[in-house]
Amino acid sequence: MRAHALLGGGAFLPVHWGTFKLAIHAWNEPAETLVRLASATAPLIMPRLGQPIEPDHIQSVNPGWREV
Repeated sequence: MRAHALLGGGAFLPVHWGTFKLAIHAWNEPAETLVRLASATAPLIMPRLGQPIEPDHIQSVNPGWREV
């Protein structure tokens, strides 16, 4: 997120997080970390799996992964 901010990035859309269980950390840890870090640096776009979105109309992150 620091590099994203330094490069002047706009909204941040992470991809492929939680798709495969190949890491030693919990599957939702990347999402929770991004929510915590992005709140101060960049708008975060994290749609539910398969959800169509229009990035210009995203108001806030809906943490749907917490319901799993």
